[in-house]
Amino acid sequence: MDPQIAVLETKIGHIQTDISEIKQEQRRMADRLDTISSKFDDRLDTISSKFDDRLDALSSKFDDRFDALSSTFDDRFDKVNDKIDRIASDVNKRVDGTREEISTLRTSVETVKTSVERVKASIESTKVWMLTTLFSCVAVLLAVMAHGFKWI
Repeated sequence: MDPQIAVLETKIGHIQTDISEIKQEQRRMADRLDTISSKFDDRLDTISSKFDDRLDALSSKFDDRFDALSSTFDDRFDKVNDKIDRIASDVNKRVDGTREEISTLRTSVETVKTSVERVKASIESTKVWMLTTLFSCVAVLLAVMAHGFKWI
């Protein structure tokens, strides 16, 4: 055999040995990565479950507090609504009373208006009577004066 081929076969043998060592190392690294990955997955699952538990606990606390606040607000709004209803009822009673008073006043004003119209008619008739009386007095006075001056 040729010495060069023997050298090549030797080098190929070394390369094959190196490749098999690299493959073994790669397998060991893959196994290590699988172990690390499974540990990491286990830890993530543990952390995730703890986080979910804490999140559920917080959610239930918030729900309880929200329900308590909601009932408190409902109670307060009911009290405010009751007060508003009482005030509205009182205002309605006052408005109704004011309407009755206005109706009474309207009747009184109409009565006074009727009385004023009667007085006005009476004053107008008195004016006519007074003017007639005045003209009669003036006529009598002029007649007396004319008689006194001997004009008649």
